[in-house]
Amino acid sequence: MPAETLTEYATVLRDPQADRDVVLRSIVSLAGGDDALLGYTEDQLYEALLAREDLGSTGFGDGIAIPHCHLPGLAKFVVGIVAVPAGATFDAVDGEPIRLAFFIFAPAERRNEHVSLLASVSRLFASK
Repeated sequence: MPAETLTEYATVLRDPQADRDVVLRSIVSLAGGDDALLGYTEDQLYEALLAREDLGSTGFGDGIAIPHCHLPGLAKFVVGIVAVPAGATFDAVDGEPIRLAFFIFAPAERRNEHVSLLASVSRLFASK
């Protein structure tokens, strides 16, 4: 995937009571102002992330989550990282809080690239 298709954001969430909802809303707040996402409301972005979480947690263990979703009509990938130093409950597969959420808003029409990006991110964190 060409680097110019990515928009990167990063923030630190310093909420000692953070949970999945707080993390997802923080992601929406952080990325929602991106020009590519201006056609979507914050509620639509949140609901898209939540719908994916309802299929199964994107918290894959070792303090890492990769919340992601497809959005129809999105022109480019919007990605970023939210660090949660105090940890956040997230229904991760190992039952432990997450401390890092790498998020992806992906164009629905580019599913193959989305899967490739997910695999790359997963390998990166699995090799830590």
